[in-house]
This record gives sequence, C-alpha cells and structure tokens, in this order.
Amino acid sequence: MRGAGEVFFSLQFRSGHDTLNASARTAIGISDNIILENNDTFLLDFAPGRENRVERVKGPGDIELDAGNLAVLLGGCRGTDSVAMTPDIRVASPQMNAGGTELAQVFYRKPCHVLDLF
Repeated sequence: MRGAGEVFFSLQFRSGHDTLNASARTAIGISDNIILENNDTFLLDFAPGRENRVERVKGPGDIELDAGNLAVLLGGCRGTDSVAMTPDIRVASPQMNAGGTELAQVFYRKPCHVLDLF
C-alpha cells in the first residue's frame, strides 16, 4: 500500500515494443495545485529483470510539467513529439524529445479510446 501523498506511476510499453530491453532513468518534476504533496521531483528508474522504482529526489527534473500534462502523457493521448509544442512543459535539453530517448520510453502514444471514438 502506498503512503498518503505518494505519486503512483503506471508503466505500459508499446505494443510490439521489446520490453525485455526497455529501460529508463529520468527525473520528472511535477507541479500540482490540487494535491500539494505531489509537488516534487521523482526519479523514475526501470530496467529489465527488476521492479520499477520511483523515489523522491532533490533538484530539477529532466522534464518538468504539471499534473494535468503528466496525466495526458502517461495516458498516451500524446507522446514526446508533442512536448516541444507544449509551452508549460520544460525539458532539460531539446534532444530529450526525440524517439529512442529515455523520455520516449516513458511517454509515448498509445490508443486513446476517448479521443479516437468520441
């Protein structure tokens, strides 16, 4: 069971994506005006053969965004290719938006039935 105020990340991989070789280690800075305990930087670390890890860390994130944009990216309605066009999402370096980067292993386009069907 997770403690109060602890952010929960759910990772899903692309259909057909080689999940055995998928790995990433990236810091995600979150701002949340509703649940203030979520205002922090979280290190997301996953690799083949071990459990995914999320922990609070000090300092800026590789990507910094609000909880709403985080939900959209995790939900798969948009991928890293849209980050550069979203003014309230900041990345440490522009090349982090490219496919094949650690951010692309976390945030990628998935079927979004609400958008696709309605």
